[in-house]
Amino acid sequence: MEVDFELIPGQDPQDDLQVKFGSLALSLDLPPAPIPQGAVLAPQAYPEAVRPFLEPDEFIQSDHPEVVELAREILAGVPAERRESAYHVAWAVYEWMSKNIEHDSILDEIPTAEGEPALRDVTNEVWQTLSGEGWCWGRNFYDWASRPAELLALRSGICVEHSWLAAALLRALGIPARAAVGANQIWVQLPSGEGWWAGFSTTQGRGAFRLRGQLGPGFGDLPWPAFYSVLPRPVLHEDWSRENPGLWRERHPWQESYPGTQTGYAQALAALEEFAAFGEAPRGSSPARLRGSPRYFIHYSDVTINLWNLGDQRTLEVRFPVVSEAEGQSFTGHFAYWTNHPECLVRTWVEEIENPPAAGVERWFHLEFDLTPLLGD
Repeated sequence: MEVDFELIPGQDPQDDLQVKFGSLALSLDLPPAPIPQGAVLAPQAYPEAVRPFLEPDEFIQSDHPEVVELAREILAGVPAERRESAYHVAWAVYEWMSKNIEHDSILDEIPTAEGEPALRDVTNEVWQTLSGEGWCWGRNFYDWASRPAELLALRSGICVEHSWLAAALLRALGIPARAAVGANQIWVQLPSGEGWWAGFSTTQGRGAFRLRGQLGPGFGDLPWPAFYSVLPRPVLHEDWSRENPGLWRERHPWQESYPGTQTGYAQALAALEEFAAFGEAPRGSSPARLRGSPRYFIHYSDVTINLWNLGDQRTLEVRFPVVSEAEGQSFTGHFAYWTNHPECLVRTWVEEIENPPAAGVERWFHLEFDLTPLLGD
């Protein structure tokens, strides 16, 4: 076998660029919104605010021929008298993905429902993105992640890729769906016209089915996500403006929770100050112990970008989503960031995105870097 390589001149960067971000919100910790069996599938009756989430885009390929064909196959398996029920159609998508699309996980050693080992090869995507040891290759997270048609070929992916395929199938079947970070929300509408967004996770569905042969977890029993997009395209933990593909990795996004009191608020603000100074998040209270009562929470995420293969690019923007405003959840206006190369930081700003008639505002915190000190002229 012959392999041809093209070698191009490059740089010898002094270091990787690491950037971390956290934003503070108050959660009332309301019960998860259900997906009732009376929910209807009626695209013409949906409110204008949710109709944008029926449209395809480059990430949620609801118009891709393979996605459309699979959506039709899934619908054909739903009894004819239930095909106008959003509950039953959404369940059919949830069931198909839970049974057929693996979640790329190395975190447990319990055999699958089929008796196969759940411990996957260490070259898998979870290890690459979240272990702090593996590396991914791409211009950014959006570029790296498998599109729905690609996931159908691979039959295994991380939660982000699960949510993109699930949203594509749901939209192809007339159910508004938006991809949060690794899960979905679907629009639930009753015959009366009342409606709401409800949680939908085939990652949880696959995990429960693989380990226990169980279906149901992740179908309407999810808390409100930290972020959601007002655009048809999904929101991710972080994004950056690399022109050439390169190596990158992240640590799994995480939250620290504090009591929903003045004391808890003060603790959270002190934690943000410490994070901004040292780049490490102080440990707060366990979210499980605070469940069912108001709480403050800080959502943290980070990315490490290897600077090899950057070419002539010297300016790089890195952005992180700010916790979204929602019923039972409000952004306090406080955030913090940290980077291992503050000398390269040129400026920061907050971007606000609106997309009428979609409701809400999507916020991203931007950091612009001049990498010349690390790469030279």
